[in-house]
Amino acid sequence: MARADFNYIPVNKTFNENSPVFEVDFPVEVSASQAVVDDGYLLITVRSVDSQSHRIQINGTDLSGFDIPKPPGDSDAWLTYMDRIQPNVLRSGMNNIQITRVGNDDFVVKDIVVHWREA
Repeated sequence: MARADFNYIPVNKTFNENSPVFEVDFPVEVSASQAVVDDGYLLITVRSVDSQSHRIQINGTDLSGFDIPKPPGDSDAWLTYMDRIQPNVLRSGMNNIQITRVGNDDFVVKDIVVHWREA
C-alpha cells in the first residue's frame, strides 16, 4: 500500500531588489527500490505578490503554470497556493528548491511544504 509523505521547509524570506533568490536543499525519503517520485505537489504561503512571473524550480526544473499567483482583489493577507510537481522531478535523497524574484515585485514567502506519494 502506498503512503503519502511530505517535508516542511521554513522560509521566512522577503524578496526584493537586493535579495531576489532563496535556495535550500531538502530530503525526500522513499523506499530503497524507488529512485524518483512521479506524484508530488508544493504548497507555498506568500503575501504582497503583485506579479505572476516569479519562478520556483526543483532540482533545476521549473514548476508548470503560475508558480506564485497574484492574490484575489487587492489582498495583502497571507495566502497558500498549491502547484503540481511534474513526474520525475523529485528524487530519493537530497533535492534542491530555488525561488527567484522576477521583475520589480517585493513579496514575502513564509513556508513551503513539499508533498510526494511513495509507490
